Amino acid sequence: MTTRIPPGGRAGISPVTLVVFVILAIIAAIVAFAMYTGTVTRKAELDKITAESAELDRQLQTVVAETGEIRNFLESKRDAEAVKTYFNEMDLKKMGVDADPKNFRKINTALELWIMRLNLLIGDLTKRIGEATTRAEMAETSRDATRDDYTRRLEQKNAEFQRLDQFLTAELAKKENLVTTYAKEKQDFINKFNNVRDKWETRKKDLLYKTEQMARTNAVVRRSLLVLRPEPSIAPPSGRILRSDWQTKKVVIDLGERDYSFPGLGFDVYSIDKDGVRVVKGKIEVQEVLGGTSVALVIESDPHDPIVAGDAIQTPFLPIPRKQKFVIAGFIPPGAAYSKSQMEALIRLNGGEVQPAVDLYTDVLVLGETAPTGVAEMDKKVISEVQSEAEKGRTEAEFAREISVNILDYREFLQSIQR
Repeated sequence: MTTRIPPGGRAGISPVTLVVFVILAIIAAIVAFAMYTGTVTRKAELDKITAESAELDRQLQTVVAETGEIRNFLESKRDAEAVKTYFNEMDLKKMGVDADPKNFRKINTALELWIMRLNLLIGDLTKRIGEATTRAEMAETSRDATRDDYTRRLEQKNAEFQRLDQFLTAELAKKENLVTTYAKEKQDFINKFNNVRDKWETRKKDLLYKTEQMARTNAVVRRSLLVLRPEPSIAPPSGRILRSDWQTKKVVIDLGERDYSFPGLGFDVYSIDKDGVRVVKGKIEVQEVLGGTSVALVIESDPHDPIVAGDAIQTPFLPIPRKQKFVIAGFIPPGAAYSKSQMEALIRLNGGEVQPAVDLYTDVLVLGETAPTGVAEMDKKVISEVQSEAEKGRTEAEFAREISVNILDYREFLQSIQR
């Protein structure tokens, strides 16, 4: 049985099949070894019994030959002189027997006793030969049975190996079919994926081109709106005076923490006369910020027209068109007039909106430092924050240039809106 390795795949036999094949081979080897060991043991026993039987046969034949020789001589020599001569030749004295004819009866009795002992020995030898023959036949029968059983088991194992070979061949054919099907499906999927990808790439290019055209058109329209949009003669107030105390020169305004107010923020206090003209009455500066209100100190006031409850307040900046969208990115250094959060508060107080990132609807990007100096002298945590803010500023500025969003340096922004 041979296995082939399909292109781009593993060997043709699975791990489970290989384990089953190895287990069957080990079992067959153990059975064959046991059968071989039993056969060798029985053969050794049979050889030993055969050798003993041959030795007994040789001894029996010797005894029978001697006994027959003695009987033949006694039958042919009837006289005492001949018996005496025979026993002299046999040197019976060494055997403890006197060869005197007078003792013939005694000699004859001894001979009969000897013959009887020889007969008993022959019977015992015959019995042992029969037992040895029986054991030899049983060993031969057992050997034949063992050989037949070994042959039968060998045929069974060969049949099992043949069935296993057929099973593995069928499984290999199935695996090759599955690999071929998988390769075809994979190629079909790759072709389909490539076609879809090409379509999406084409559509992506078209969308990018249309997006670029729309961005340019949007930038042109935005610039036209910035030029043509009329600035209101009187900006809507940021808030109003709720209470005024002329003795302590403190007022309470309706702008608090939720309205982005912060300590140090200044406001112009004004009223509208009968002709609709904005009349400035003084200036205040926030000292304490509460949830929905703030306490401010009167910095300037007209004694003839004092600040009273109901007066409007406005941050001292040029009005920002309502709902104009701003993004503040980059690092705002600590020495700036306003921090990033305060700049966001000023934009919201003047009617603008602050976005987290630049998009197609952004009007102005206020850009801080993108390459700050003196970073090495700062704390490690501060350095990480500064570098993160600077990197974000560079990213937002690059995107803003791509979609034609107005970019102002944070210093220019403060100068452009501050009086």
